Amino acid sequence: MVYGSNSPINWILNLRSYGTAIRNNTTAAGWIEWSDDGQKLTYKSLELSLNNLRWAIHDQVKEAQEQLNHLLLLPDSEPDTRARMAYIQLVYVYLERLLLLIHILGGQPARGTELLTLRWRNSTYGDIRSIFVDNGMLCFVTSYHKNYSTSSTTWIIHRYLPPEIGELMLYYLWLITPFLDALYVLSKDLAWQAPDIGSYLWPDSMFAAVKGRKLHMQISQRPVEEPWPSSHLGVVIKKLLAAALSTTILVLLWRYAAIAMSRKHLLKGF
Repeated sequence: MVYGSNSPINWILNLRSYGTAIRNNTTAAGWIEWSDDGQKLTYKSLELSLNNLRWAIHDQVKEAQEQLNHLLLLPDSEPDTRARMAYIQLVYVYLERLLLLIHILGGQPARGTELLTLRWRNSTYGDIRSIFVDNGMLCFVTSYHKNYSTSSTTWIIHRYLPPEIGELMLYYLWLITPFLDALYVLSKDLAWQAPDIGSYLWPDSMFAAVKGRKLHMQISQRPVEEPWPSSHLGVVIKKLLAAALSTTILVLLWRYAAIAMSRKHLLKGF
């Protein structure tokens, strides 16, 4: 089972290497088409108008800013279980829109497993945070690589957010997460099931509370800290952008569309 030996496995490995070399040096058929004015992109079943995209993202940024203001300026009231859950649902909707904006405007689109595992603080179990401020710009770092199992190579990728989106995340982490932590600490019922909000930017404890399901528990009866399911990224994109763009956008289709737009309209594309 090693290179250089006369065995079926060695023949299979050599054949795989040969096939990989052919794939890497063969130009695939193109699927990207642009209109004459460079403002409409077609990729397979996707027809994307850049003008509609600009307005859709503009509206999403405006909605997120209004939601942030609403979250920060809630009126005073006595502690109430229903009000607490209503506030968590508001935060959940805000985080869905923040997920969309970070995915669309945070550089080349990250995979769901990369984006949803971002940590805003170090975890109890020693996991390191992945959100930072660098020279006044908010950035996040991912180290996930889909071919790690075969190549044993991890790529460290830094993605910087536009000022408007960085501000949305900064105010959320600065002012809202401490309040959410306090809600978790003060909750005596079992509906929350978690001692705090955790270290993930998109924590499964919140997702479970909104969806009305129980968290996965360890043998010690301590909840397992997990992020939102990666499939929810596609749900968010479809829910928030489909109507505005008059087309259905899937995660994979958007990745290719984003690369094509950067090569067409940016000096240095992805």
